[in-house]
Amino acid sequence: MMQRQLILFLVLVNLGAFSTIATAQYNSKKIAGYIKEYKDHGFVFSPDSIWNGYSINRDLLKIIVHPKISDQAKLYIDLKISNKLHGTSYLTKKMKEILSELYAKALHRACQEPWVMINNYEFGSWGYINERFLWPGPGARIGQLGKTMIKALYPLLDNDCLIQLNSSYTRRNLKVRVKDYAAYYISHLQGNPLLLGKYKSFAKRDLLILQLKKTLPKILLKSKEELLADFIIKKKHENDLSKSIKDSLWKKHNKTLLTIITHPEIDDQIKLYVDLIIENRQLKLTAFDKQAKRELARLYAKALKMTGYYPQWFYSSGNSWAFIASGHVGLGPGARVMQLGKIIIPELTGLLDDNCIIYSRRDAYYFRFRVKDYAAFLIARIKKIPLFLNKYKSPKKRDELIKKLKDQLSR
Repeated sequence: MMQRQLILFLVLVNLGAFSTIATAQYNSKKIAGYIKEYKDHGFVFSPDSIWNGYSINRDLLKIIVHPKISDQAKLYIDLKISNKLHGTSYLTKKMKEILSELYAKALHRACQEPWVMINNYEFGSWGYINERFLWPGPGARIGQLGKTMIKALYPLLDNDCLIQLNSSYTRRNLKVRVKDYAAYYISHLQGNPLLLGKYKSFAKRDLLILQLKKTLPKILLKSKEELLADFIIKKKHENDLSKSIKDSLWKKHNKTLLTIITHPEIDDQIKLYVDLIIENRQLKLTAFDKQAKRELARLYAKALKMTGYYPQWFYSSGNSWAFIASGHVGLGPGARVMQLGKIIIPELTGLLDDNCIIYSRRDAYYFRFRVKDYAAFLIARIKKIPLFLNKYKSPKKRDELIKKLKDQLSR
């Protein structure tokens, strides 16, 4: 009976999860369901049935990166793998990153739903925060995953949620939070374990956790958006950001590129540059949500203003925005403004009193168009309002037209 069930499991893995895309969802659910049923009936995997000596079954590893298999099933399989084969040399970088996120997620949920991700009674507890060695089970696996775990655990250093503990902790009246475990593991990974279990006082433990935070290298704490932005800056400064690199960035990191636009810690110039990469590969704004579109509106309004005050900031000429004298929108940021449409009008309206002159090669000999002229021209084109700024060289005459436009917008 036992052997038949294990054979069925391996057959499901080999035939189900990694076949065609069309059947991936059905088969992956089947595999995940089988794993859950296997656990619920209290069966124990025989290591010799999963492994051929010490060579790994690659299909088991593929479960870790499979998009349709539940996190619980992935952790169950990984803990079985780590019980047999120590270390992580057989894991790819992507597998390590996925597992790091999964164990951090499991620790996060351990305070409210400890049975959902990892059953502590099956694999041993998360460990004891007053010991110098990591407890067998998820704690030991976290230690094996190494520095990849530090970045995943870092956000948990502010999590005060209490974890449901076993009787050993309860007898000592020691309450442990998610942040205590996160700090305990991070300090182990740094080679200097914090024995937080010595202190019942949360205040004393918090001081140690604060000191630990200060020792963490900033590079480990950067988000994937910040790391990708750093790479783009570096390549740009080296004049090595070729079309092929940009194409590769979009192909492999399109979701991260999109989230860079709304990232609070990334510089506005980099966001605009990233949008250029996106725009050249996805002309429409359908990939952006409403928040991202609002952020783009702010960025392009700022870029228009800076074209007048500091042309080296991003766009150096008014020609990028529009050819007001001939009544045409520019092919660069001007076209992006038109795509943004009504969502950028409030941002552009804030520029309708800005008299800073913007240099424009084509119009420089005849007109001295200002920030307010470009803002008014673009608003009028979005709203489809006739506005003939090119009829008047005199700024005063153009100001009269802009005042009428402002009146129309305020109605």
